[in-house]
Amino acid sequence: MFELTIIIPVKNDNRVIDCVPKIISTFQDYNLNSYEILIIHDDDKSYGLDSLDTHLNSKSVIREIKNEGKFGKGGSVKFGLTLSNSEIVCIIDCDQAVDVNDVAEQCKSYSGGYLLYGIRVFDPGIRKFRRMIGLAQLFLANAISLKQFIQDTQCPFKIMDRKIADSLKNTLTVGGGMYDVQIFRIAELLDIPILPFPVFWQDVDGSVLNITKVVVGDFIDLFKIKLFTIKR
Repeated sequence: MFELTIIIPVKNDNRVIDCVPKIISTFQDYNLNSYEILIIHDDDKSYGLDSLDTHLNSKSVIREIKNEGKFGKGGSVKFGLTLSNSEIVCIIDCDQAVDVNDVAEQCKSYSGGYLLYGIRVFDPGIRKFRRMIGLAQLFLANAISLKQFIQDTQCPFKIMDRKIADSLKNTLTVGGGMYDVQIFRIAELLDIPILPFPVFWQDVDGSVLNITKVVVGDFIDLFKIKLFTIKR
């Protein structure tokens, strides 16, 4: 059993090739030695990251796995949760928009019993249009789907313990980008404490916004999340 699982959902994104070695190097600096990295993708592309196992200590492993089931980032995250049995689970994106040092530091200090999520502190050079879309998503998520105020619903950085991860893998249903919002909604319904942590975030090359998906698909998912219930 590993102490920590890092879940990275990926879809046709070569940035993961640079991200994983950076994680390995940074985790070594922080003396994080018992972990697995799960690269979950729903495409047929192979990134060849299993070969990086030679750079790991004997207590760690990299696994590149295709999700044959539900598509989308939320589907990949849920699939990753079903594969992990670690004490701590961290979910991040591969674009390195969040500093890997922040990821390592919080994974090392996390004590369990709460859902930790990132609040993006934006680089001054952030594109205005992207920032406006992000603020609109944040407003709608809080207004439509959530009861308590979440300061950032789309930051690709979350840490949880085994009990919370098990709850999510059994209840998460949203396959698209609004899976983050449903994670917060599930935490609300299960009375799981939700704590924020500020992380520096910068715009990165290769990030693309699908406006049709944001306006139509994500908006519909927010109402589905609002109506979502959990049987106890």
